[in-house]
Amino acid sequence: MPDPIASAEGRALLLVGGGHAHLGLLRGLAMRPEPRLRVTLLAEETEPVYSGMLPGLVAGLYAPEECRVDLLRLATAAGARLVHDRATGLQAGSRRLLCARHPPLRYDLLSLDIGSVARPLPPDAEGVLPVRPIGDFPARLDAALARLAGRTLRLAVIGGGAAGVELAFSLQHRFAVAGRQADVTLVPGGVLLPRGGGLARILVRRALRARGIGLAEEAR
Repeated sequence: MPDPIASAEGRALLLVGGGHAHLGLLRGLAMRPEPRLRVTLLAEETEPVYSGMLPGLVAGLYAPEECRVDLLRLATAAGARLVHDRATGLQAGSRRLLCARHPPLRYDLLSLDIGSVARPLPPDAEGVLPVRPIGDFPARLDAALARLAGRTLRLAVIGGGAAGVELAFSLQHRFAVAGRQADVTLVPGGVLLPRGGGLARILVRRALRARGIGLAEEAR
């Protein structure tokens, strides 16, 4: 099977979004340039929060500036052009991407790595805090906790994947360090760590108990 990069003579590669895959690709191009590609990165956030560090940021282990990726610096190192904008549509037949503030961007090769967003909450969803978009989640969390100052906190983390487990531990650590009383419960909504093995689930259950974090495996 031919290498798509090797056969892309002078082709325009358009990267939409600053997700993990594109960060890795840009880093690879910075270390090993590919002169036959003209690379453009379209990103709505130019300094996004690196999602792998979000639990540590919530726990207070990192400062906010330590968790942000400088896309302009990374794109420049990779020889790519950065366009600060949001994609609004795709004309696949003519290979053009529509943007909110720029003319359409033409491409030969297109990669979409825009991450996920939370569905809009119903009007009566008071007290529900979506994690995504993660860029402003720390600020939204701080604001929500400030509104509950002086009260004993009862928090439920919905979702038992790796991200939900990490967030439950991070919240518990944050309150323990601050000396603030909080009751944290993890609600997997099904199987705990569905993509993990049995040993991982045993270790996580043991760690949750040791830290006083509730686990409501039967609740939905």
